[in-house]
Amino acid sequence: MLPPIATATSDFLTLRGKGALYVDKTAAFVARVLADTSEAQLFCRPRRFGKTLNMTTLRAFVEPAQGTAAEVARAAFAGLAIERAGDAVWRHFQAHPVIWLSFKDIKAKTWSAAWLNLREVLAEEAQRHEVALAGAGGELNTGAEPATASRWLLKLSHALHQATGRKPIVLIDEYDTPIHVAFEHGYFDDAIDFFRPFFGAGLKDNPHVERSVMTGILRVAKESVFSGLNHLSVVSMLTGRTDYADAFGFTQAEVDALSDLAGFDQATRDAIKAMYNGYRLGGLDLYTPWSLTQCLADPAHGVCPYWTNTSDNTLIRDLLTDHAVLASATLETLLQGQAVTAAIDEHTVLRDVRQRPEALLSFLVLAGYLRVDHRQLTSYGLEATVRVPNGETLWELRRLVRGRVSSARQGDPLARAILGGQAEAVELLLGTLLKDSVSYHLLGRPAPERLYQAFVAGLLIVVEDTHLVATEVETGLGRADVLITPRRAGLPGVVMELKVGGVEALDGALEQLRTMDYAARLRQAGASPVRLMAAAFDGKQVRVVFAEG
Repeated sequence: MLPPIATATSDFLTLRGKGALYVDKTAAFVARVLADTSEAQLFCRPRRFGKTLNMTTLRAFVEPAQGTAAEVARAAFAGLAIERAGDAVWRHFQAHPVIWLSFKDIKAKTWSAAWLNLREVLAEEAQRHEVALAGAGGELNTGAEPATASRWLLKLSHALHQATGRKPIVLIDEYDTPIHVAFEHGYFDDAIDFFRPFFGAGLKDNPHVERSVMTGILRVAKESVFSGLNHLSVVSMLTGRTDYADAFGFTQAEVDALSDLAGFDQATRDAIKAMYNGYRLGGLDLYTPWSLTQCLADPAHGVCPYWTNTSDNTLIRDLLTDHAVLASATLETLLQGQAVTAAIDEHTVLRDVRQRPEALLSFLVLAGYLRVDHRQLTSYGLEATVRVPNGETLWELRRLVRGRVSSARQGDPLARAILGGQAEAVELLLGTLLKDSVSYHLLGRPAPERLYQAFVAGLLIVVEDTHLVATEVETGLGRADVLITPRRAGLPGVVMELKVGGVEALDGALEQLRTMDYAARLRQAGASPVRLMAAAFDGKQVRVVFAEG
């Protein structure tokens, strides 16, 4: 029989005190963190992946308690895997003051309001250590303004070390939430001006801290907030480290054990795997713990998406709006369950994301919308093969993408003009869309043909019900830039050759279409009529010519 399931709390001691369901991560996370030689660690995982529960478990293990509270904490670990850990781990049991900060609720629309919220968090933590601070004769001014309060972490750790004779452990949960919200609402510089010295003074070369552990969803680039914090060890879904692979999320073995307790039949187990499984790290299949727990708590409701709407997706929605046209072909491939290979950057420079379409996929990977099948370092950086991990993620991503892509593009009249072979209309519409949607900065990058190719193919998603739109398709004697193939015979089909250059490039493009017989696939599909489209791009200007194929 399953124990009671407490879905409303992520606090370890509360769960254990209620005898509620707890999937044992004490050896996978707590013991490994305490045995790790890293002084500062950042764990980046998707939302609802067990980060807060792991952090409260670590806190319960290392933080001193008195009387009954000490006994409760000791009993909470009885029978768990960490009991078999050695002295190197148990010497930390109830041995360190803890500075606990959670920034998950710092979501204000202005910096002044955000600072008030931050100051409340700092004041509450200082008050929790009031006795120790008084004993040390120290005073912490939690009513200070950001410029002076940025040394708060350094001052508190110093005071606790002096008062107790023991170095505190700093635990910061969801460190990145106020930074992302600041970016969304336009006070990013104010937030960074506070957090950079806050983390720098408190965590860099601080002799009064035993170790620090942070969690978040995205890794914000060092130049933004972790400037100078060179000893920070980052454990994310993209780093090569797999020693914490089973520390977050549920493994297949853990899900099998839970399914046995719940008495699930094979059909239900298969449905659970399709809906909640799909992340992969270190050779392990990982399930979203939040979703599976919700399913276990209400089995009558069935296996359905729970991960949706569990956080504010404003940043993802904004990026989809900014880059939907350029990335829509890639997104459509992902929504069809196929993998794509792309450059991925886990060093998130928020100031740049508006100008970098490739940042969208990086955000989707780190936020849990995509899983990494394969990764390799190239001379250009990290390249990864990614796909949508499971049913519930596909459901939410499809909902987000459909709305943003359809609102961001104006491809319907363009698609009609292309399928109808209307050269002047295509030039006018495509030129207008280029002016409105693409910056000269992007057009100045190497291989601009690929950008034009992605741009045109993305705009044509509007015909997906009747046509298959693909790029770099093998047909005839070569590979066509863009191929619009009808899904049934009798509909028009178009094959495109796109060139960079003036009007003189049109003749070469049209000749290539004919001599390489790029229309072969369209004839095989029964397209009628078959059209050849040559396009020459010069910055944001375009010239087009059609011919029969």
